[in-house]
Amino acid sequence: MRLRLGLAVTLLAISLIANATQSSSPNELIIQKDKIYDPNTLSMDSVKEYEQKFDFNWHDHASIESNKKKIEEIELFLKSNPNYSEMSGDDQEALGIMAYKLGTYYTHIARQPNMAIDKLNLADNLLPGKEDKAWINDQLAFAYEMKYSVSNEDVDKKQAEAYTEKVFSFYPKTKNKEIAFAYCVRGFLADDSDDHEEAEENFKQALAIYEKIPHGKDEQYHRLQSRLAMSILAQDDNRDEEAFKMLTDVRKYWKAQGNENQNPYAARNLFALAQAQLKMDKPNDARDTVNKVIALYQSMYGRDSEQLVQPYQLLADTYKKMGNRELADSYQVKANELDNS
Repeated sequence: MRLRLGLAVTLLAISLIANATQSSSPNELIIQKDKIYDPNTLSMDSVKEYEQKFDFNWHDHASIESNKKKIEEIELFLKSNPNYSEMSGDDQEALGIMAYKLGTYYTHIARQPNMAIDKLNLADNLLPGKEDKAWINDQLAFAYEMKYSVSNEDVDKKQAEAYTEKVFSFYPKTKNKEIAFAYCVRGFLADDSDDHEEAEENFKQALAIYEKIPHGKDEQYHRLQSRLAMSILAQDDNRDEEAFKMLTDVRKYWKAQGNENQNPYAARNLFALAQAQLKMDKPNDARDTVNKVIALYQSMYGRDSEQLVQPYQLLADTYKKMGNRELADSYQVKANELDNS
């Protein structure tokens, strides 16, 4: 009986390999002494190989679209409640890296801080390295800042501040991207509290660090320039032209990168540009720009996404300034409907 069972398993393995080879889109199976698995399908056996193929990077907008299917598959895998203690150390580390990447997707792209916190806490449990811990704390700080920007609850603000303090404690004498991002979050928190001068100071600290780091002028650097410009606009100290120039320079950067229709960072820069145009009493320009933002957001997030609340609100404010009360009310209703959905 044992011989027959062994022969049956062997024949099954041969059959699987043959079918994979004959498939119109073959997947290479990995055969080990105690298991056979497809590295392109996430399972307890394939975690390490799958992580290497999951190359989402929040610093690179071009990695968003190509990883959306993998993000769905990772979510399904995590919802199956896998027993992490049964994984090898290498597999646990690979899963931790995937959880970290997924957390950054929910902060920087999807803007779902609670989803991000869940994944980042998992990463924190699985990744022991100092650099890993620093980045996890950075992203947890960002997630809680996002919560604070909506809730205005001190508990969220204190959590965000505490995580940035952890990052600073990791590198008391070093100026690196981890430290720069902690300053970014401090600036976001200041903006949320309407302390725009404090925000400007933190953003400039971060930008100065990025400028001294090799290859530091990456996508995050240009995203931060947009945020700095908005902090300057909010201060009402006659520096609107300075801020507007910063926003248009960032706009040129994103246009040079290409693939604008799949780039939420470029769309957010356009949104900031529309806000600046409206503040500088250019409502016609603001209307045209925010309509571009709405089209981009609808393409990236869907027509009923809550991401459209702020663009619709801005368009309502723009038509109000133009004296078109009917259209202003119409877009205000759209903003309210999505905000309450």
